[in-house]
Amino acid sequence: MTTLEFRDGTRIVSIQLPGKLAVLPPSVRVVKQDESLIVVEPAVTDDTSGPDVLVGRLPVHCLDGPQLRRVDLNLPAPAPFDVGATAAMWKAISAAEVPIPSSIRGQGRMFRGRALNARSAELDLDLLARAHAATRALIARWPEEESTVTYWRRVELAGGREDVAWTERAAGRWPSIEKEGRTLPERTARRFAATRRWSSVRLSASALAVRDALEGLDGLEAGLTDRSTISAPFWTVHRLAKPEARHRAEPPLSSWPPKAARAHRLLLAVAADVESARIGSVEAPLCYLWRLYEAWVAVTIWTWLLDNGCTALVPPRPAKGCEWVASATNGHVTYHVVAQARFSANPDACAPLAHLGIFSISSVLRPDCVVVVEEDGIAPRVVAVDAKKRQAAMDAGDVAEAASKYVWGLRRSSPGAVATVAVDRVVVAAPAGGGPMFDQTLSRIEVTGLAPGAGSSVAISSIVS
Repeated sequence: MTTLEFRDGTRIVSIQLPGKLAVLPPSVRVVKQDESLIVVEPAVTDDTSGPDVLVGRLPVHCLDGPQLRRVDLNLPAPAPFDVGATAAMWKAISAAEVPIPSSIRGQGRMFRGRALNARSAELDLDLLARAHAATRALIARWPEEESTVTYWRRVELAGGREDVAWTERAAGRWPSIEKEGRTLPERTARRFAATRRWSSVRLSASALAVRDALEGLDGLEAGLTDRSTISAPFWTVHRLAKPEARHRAEPPLSSWPPKAARAHRLLLAVAADVESARIGSVEAPLCYLWRLYEAWVAVTIWTWLLDNGCTALVPPRPAKGCEWVASATNGHVTYHVVAQARFSANPDACAPLAHLGIFSISSVLRPDCVVVVEEDGIAPRVVAVDAKKRQAAMDAGDVAEAASKYVWGLRRSSPGAVATVAVDRVVVAAPAGGGPMFDQTLSRIEVTGLAPGAGSSVAISSIVS
């Protein structure tokens, strides 16, 4: 039995694998592997500039004989989050009907750079297309390997290399002849050099797994118009790769022909992806904790408005210069919530807030959430919310440093007037809170403790008030 061990700083989580490790998500990498223990750790990817904290369910696909099986390793969030925090944040995001933010990658799937939508289980058609092309290329020029073939030839004919053992065992089937006083078999077994079709049990099994998985899809085949045509090359590879000898030793993957090895890797990835699509998105898929927290803060603000007397005017939708924008009204007050608003030197960088003329005088600034409050006869109020990844309470200096770039870096332009301060308040949200400013009114900086739990509603009310 092999143990898979995930190590991430102070966390060590392990699980028993039901077979040989086949496929891991791209968000982890193997650092140690032997017959009894496989150690993995987070891999730095393009999605994060540094090693973020992976939480949720880590899917591991194993080959149990010819069968591809999936087991999930649960990665809990560290303190100050409680045991159910990861599931609660993901549930809030998926239930809010917002576009799944690009900052929450579907790391549990077998491909990079694509968000996992909790409301639809979609296949990675690009991955399927690459596997399809790789199998067709393999079939078009199937690799061969050196072998020998045995023929029975008359003793007077030259050629080949005599197989003495086989000749002694089976030469009695032929008449004997007398030659120079000796009795010889009329024919002897000769071995000749030859080539034969390369084969592999593992490649045959992976191709069959993909073919069976595609044939068994039920309601998940969006974009697959003719499954029998798509699965045909996989069935062909299964038949061609199946060895003729039942107990033939399996060659190591490092010795495989390059085309066969590439097709095998893609086939395993497709089989794992199809199984993930069949299972659907779990309650808390594998994702980065602090990216999840940032998205949860914006979603929680939006859902709080709807739960406290507001009516949605514009439901959450993606827009230029942000991840999503939504609007709600409560009588004569209108709220606009913008997730991951992008501010640059161009006031039009964030399209939903272009009418306010907000621009940056320092660098590209991206608060995790911006709430704009518009009331009849009153100038719009702008609140920028910055979610910070801190496992301990922030001191007042850290809070001031985090918020000052928005207080002094953002300006609001107006025709024929000098640029003025853009944001009325900057709220720093951290799981464990932080130290307050000496004067919140003059500094325009506030800090709030915000984490899944009973106190989140009170914290959100102070942000949008």
